Amino acid sequence: MAVRTRLSVDARREQLIALGEELFSARPFDEISIDDIAARAEISKGLLYHYFGSKRDFYVAVVRSGVATLREVTAVSSSVPEPERTRRSLDAYLAYVEAHAAGYLRLVGSGGAADPEIAAIIADMRARAVRHGRTLRLGYRTHIIVRETEAEARAAVTRLLSHLDAAEGEAIRNRSLDSTSTGVSRQAELRDSSDDDGYIEEHLWTGIARARSGCGAAIVGDPDQVVAKLRAYMALGIDAFILSGYPHLAECDLVAKHVLPAL
Repeated sequence: MAVRTRLSVDARREQLIALGEELFSARPFDEISIDDIAARAEISKGLLYHYFGSKRDFYVAVVRSGVATLREVTAVSSSVPEPERTRRSLDAYLAYVEAHAAGYLRLVGSGGAADPEIAAIIADMRARAVRHGRTLRLGYRTHIIVRETEAEARAAVTRLLSHLDAAEGEAIRNRSLDSTSTGVSRQAELRDSSDDDGYIEEHLWTGIARARSGCGAAIVGDPDQVVAKLRAYMALGIDAFILSGYPHLAECDLVAKHVLPAL
């Protein structure tokens, strides 16, 4: 019979946060229950609530831990002259993002966009950058499919897929230069975990990645829904967007008509 080691309070909390990083990197926040977390940690729900008052508190603690680690690994002694200090810090940042790509993309690419505490963490990171004479900006790359009604937007999605040959789509992805990148691999995981219609969350469609590599998600909906989605990302702290669509010119006209005036 295995003997369970009794952990200190701090050690148990660190263990749970490490587990949270693993869980929230693999699955959206809404798909993970307290029961899931307790079962994976092999503890009771009561003990989990002892450390974190709610699932949301647990999620915020996981994000804060990741941010603290990022600050730590990118810190470079002030004795190192510029521009070498900036180069070392940037190299450390990129290495961290590559090593923790799934969690990083989960944070900036989906879930958490409407959470004020997550937005506060981003704001704190920006403030810290300012104190070091730097500017931190976040960008987001996505496609847009907007129509006057949600039904029309979803119909446009169906028409887009109707022209897709699955084998050709796979060939396109495989021969792309970024087909083996961590970001593209993560997008494939999100696509595989989406619902039957290809949506990983409300109004965020992953099916477009079946025909291409690189940017593999599209915001789909009526003008109000698309604008709300973009505003949620903006509320998180993302202030630069690269948007596209199919056919390019036609979708540009629709975005200019229905989306940009509201932003």
